[in-house]
Amino acid sequence: MDFFQVIVDTLAQRYGWGYKEISDEMYWEEVYELYEYASNCNVLEKNEDMRFNFLLHAGSKEAINSWQDLLIPFPDRNWKPKAPKNLVILPQKFNSKKNTSKMSAEQQERAEYVRKRIQESKEKAERELNAYYGN
Repeated sequence: MDFFQVIVDTLAQRYGWGYKEISDEMYWEEVYELYEYASNCNVLEKNEDMRFNFLLHAGSKEAINSWQDLLIPFPDRNWKPKAPKNLVILPQKFNSKKNTSKMSAEQQERAEYVRKRIQESKEKAERELNAYYGN
């Protein structure tokens, strides 16, 4: 109910609609979409006002360049971020059989030890989950 009151307050402030108009005459999907739109518009207007005051009182170019916009609370649902340029490529799976065949005896022993520890930690986590949930 609190979230609905926030939505009603936002739409009443922005468009002048009261609780009766929103609850009786609109579908929930419409109300929520209008709330997202109103919230984004509120942030954009606040952002412009704050940016104007920031630039007005900035004393240097360095200060002007340090301005950052407020984040929009509800970005476009269809927007997909660009992939980062510096991708971190993770190593292949550790317990691959072909990798262990090329290892020295010492490396194979270490790989076996690591596999055993991983298996033990998985079993321990599973036991703790079962104990927690009472299974």
